[in-house]
This record gives sequence, structure tokens and C-alpha cells, in this order.
Amino acid sequence: MESHGYDPTAMIDRHDAPVLRSNGTPSPEIDPYIAGLERISASSNYEIDREKRLVSVKFRKKVTVREIEKYAVSLRTDPRFEPDFSEIVDMSDVEELDLSADEFIRLADKVDPFACAAKRAFVVRDSVQRHAARMHKILRMPPKFSIFRSVEEAKQWLLATQSEDPSSPQNSK
Repeated sequence: MESHGYDPTAMIDRHDAPVLRSNGTPSPEIDPYIAGLERISASSNYEIDREKRLVSVKFRKKVTVREIEKYAVSLRTDPRFEPDFSEIVDMSDVEELDLSADEFIRLADKVDPFACAAKRAFVVRDSVQRHAARMHKILRMPPKFSIFRSVEEAKQWLLATQSEDPSSPQNSK
């Protein structure tokens, strides 16, 4: 029986992104490290703050397994990313979550680029979003994981947990 490995880079479709901007500089979709805010697609983008050791991602409209895979691949290939960074996942603008139970499991087991010990904060607006965040928590079992109604609350919680953690690089300066 032939075994087929999972290749998340196979999910990236680079044909829908312009190569150059009108001023002739490379498009952030092609060279994503030019701008501070990385666009994964029309419905999501992320930002990495190396000083705070924080990744913030904003999903909009419809979230699919492909969208999350693109995000994970983007992080894994971003030289600024480290798996133990904290993460804020803002799902408050998501209108449709198109994920099956099997996809939730595969995303948690094989796709998620964060270390299990990474601090994770999900920002949600409704019960469907809250359920998706709880599913991720159950499947990954991170020691520091919480769900919030605003990005500000999530940031405050992450900063508070960083200041409580003596092993945090922020506290070793």
C-alpha cells in the first residue's frame, strides 16, 4: 500500500495574487515580508510582533480548511515566526465556518504550527465561533488558552500571562 504524505504547501494557489504593485515593487502576496501585515487571502491576514513574541490573525467572512492551511503554511515559511510565540485569533468578523469534525482534528494534529505550550487567545462574537475555539482547545490541550469578546481583552490576558511566566523571554531581559 502506498503512503501519501500531507503537503500543506500544495494548498497554496499563487495564481490569484498580482506579482507587482502598480509602482513596480513586489506584491506582499508574492514577497510577504515586505509589509508588516501579511495578507493570506481576501478574507484573512496576520501580523507578527517579534518583540512581544505575538502573532495576530484576523479571519473574515468564510473560514475554510484551506484558509487555515494557507495561514499555517505562511507562518511556517515566515522567518520571523517561532512556534512558541503567543497567538490571538480574531474570528469576530467570521460569518461562516466551513469545517467538518475530521478537518478540525487534522488541523489540530497536523497543520497547527504552534507549539502545544504556546499561549492562545481566540476572539469570538457568537456561539458558533466560541464552539470552534473550544474544539481547538480540546484537540490541542494548550495549558494557556482562553476565549474573549475583544482583541483588547485578549492582549491584556496574554501580557498578564507573559508577566507571570518566569521562563518567558520577555522576563529574562
